[in-house]
Amino acid sequence: MIITPQEKLTVTYEGDEIIFGGRYNEQTFAVGEGWTQAEVLDFVVNDARIEVCADCDWVADADRESVEFASNGDVACQGCFDNAFNYASTVWLVPAHGESERFLVTDYGVYEAEYLERVDAAGIERGYVHSSGWRGYFETRVDGYTEVTAGWTTGDWGDAISERKQSFNEWAQALIEGEQECPFDVAIVFDPTSNVFSTAIGVWVDTRQAEDFDAWLNGHRDVLEEALA
Repeated sequence: MIITPQEKLTVTYEGDEIIFGGRYNEQTFAVGEGWTQAEVLDFVVNDARIEVCADCDWVADADRESVEFASNGDVACQGCFDNAFNYASTVWLVPAHGESERFLVTDYGVYEAEYLERVDAAGIERGYVHSSGWRGYFETRVDGYTEVTAGWTTGDWGDAISERKQSFNEWAQALIEGEQECPFDVAIVFDPTSNVFSTAIGVWVDTRQAEDFDAWLNGHRDVLEEALA
């Protein structure tokens, strides 16, 4: 008896076993002989907690192994979920009053950085922009904020280009750590790029405060934009 309740997954009842088969692996349950199709369907729908990873098609028994549910409803096996953080974007929310908060953004959702708990109401979204048939870049946006400057930065490698970048890096670090007082709500976005030595940067400000923030920079914006160029 073969039942296919969803795409990418075949359910087979053979002898005394129900087998959930995917592209690369299968999960088997010993249930007993002589089951009717209705009994098999009831087991599939109500008893077996089988999930298929949206990225690699791994068939997981959610009662016996860890799976993660993305904010868009997709399911990720533990391997794909963990690997996504290697390509995560980082968003620092720096309030005018209070401590900075760091969030990691993957294809599966937004997570607070310390305990990796998903935060669905953070107002942060990331998409992928295709610049050609085989290239593209991540773009992270913060709801209620306006981007006031953008570019890229890198570490301090001792060359002229990376040295120019340090003025932004030092300013951002001072802002995040509270060493630089700022009367505005700011978000600093770090998106990965195809070059492992560079990071895309976006500085966002509460939309209601964007014009005042520009005035507060008092000419320092030119320095930041030159550093990010």
